[in-house]
Amino acid sequence: MTGAFRITTEALGILSAATAVPLTATVTAGPAHHVPELAAQAHELLELALALRRTPSVYSMTDLAMEYQFTRPGPARDHLLPTLAPLDRHPDLLDLLRAFLDCGPDRAKAAARLGIHPNSVANRLRRIHRVTGLHLTVPEDNWRAALALLGRELAEHEDHRYRADRPVPRATPH
Repeated sequence: MTGAFRITTEALGILSAATAVPLTATVTAGPAHHVPELAAQAHELLELALALRRTPSVYSMTDLAMEYQFTRPGPARDHLLPTLAPLDRHPDLLDLLRAFLDCGPDRAKAAARLGIHPNSVANRLRRIHRVTGLHLTVPEDNWRAALALLGRELAEHEDHRYRADRPVPRATPH
């Protein structure tokens, strides 16, 4: 690919600073005869990065492969989506779950992020276990919770996008 333009994180940072707007970009690569498919894939990756509220940067399929695959319909996705439904009545537990998973899972960091005592994190983790059956210190349950949360967030983004794309009903005079 001699002379091909390549966007880098540094180049995106310069553009972002120049425009005073945080920018997110996606890149794909392949032969010229695949440009339509590659463009569609780049758009899907951008939508995914935005839906996941990723920090502004340059993303490729390598960065989002697991999440991208999870957006595809299938029995595993259908099975995982209802996993966190019991937390719908407990927004404080859902907030803790997000923070705990985002923090890698580090109870002290999750507590600091939420502005609560570390003992409160432990108590809420026990409540999550009671409500969902997930024990977040077990790696398999941690992955299951992370994938279920990803599925929820993607579904919420799709639902929001669907509502935003629908025309606003107009009142008609009688």
